[in-house]
Amino acid sequence: MKAIVAYVQPLMLEKVTDALRANKIHGATVIQCQGFGRRIDGKTPHYEDPAVELGYAPKSKIEIVCRDDETPDIVRAIRESRIPATTATAKSSSPK
Repeated sequence: MKAIVAYVQPLMLEKVTDALRANKIHGATVIQCQGFGRRIDGKTPHYEDPAVELGYAPKSKIEIVCRDDETPDIVRAIRESRIPATTATAKSSSPK
């Protein structure tokens, strides 16, 4: 068994879930969350005033538990359904 976790922008959630349904994946948990951190391209905004807070960005967390053989298809569906390519990440791991 594998646990797949993907963070996507809320506006991309419907597109990702449609892609999962098209691949016959009909069960997932979606959690609305917020986060902050470095962007994927490694660039962080530079602010002169250290008191400026960047705040949190809204995200949707998608969790799917699946068989090992389903993992590549699910990760591919998530990656191919998101636009632009740097706005979502998907990874899989064995649940503990």
